[in-house]
Amino acid sequence: MAKPNTTEATPFFSCNADGAKLFAVQPGIPVEDAMNQLACLLDTALNTVRYSNPTDPEEQGKAHALQCLLEMSTGLLESVMGVQS
Repeated sequence: MAKPNTTEATPFFSCNADGAKLFAVQPGIPVEDAMNQLACLLDTALNTVRYSNPTDPEEQGKAHALQCLLEMSTGLLESVMGVQS
């Protein structure tokens, strides 16, 4: 169990049909540090959306990157909040 005001171990990002989780938030990270990283991840995701055209085949890589960033952000947020999906 994580110390108060720190993250909990939270696996995320299903990588196969069985739902195996590829990544995990590490336990014991101070919430303030985790939230700062969450803000950076979300800002990066928003900028990716702002500067991409998802209907353009050349932009499909950016769409995948956005998915990854948002899933990382969600995993971190769930860890900070003590919720697992």
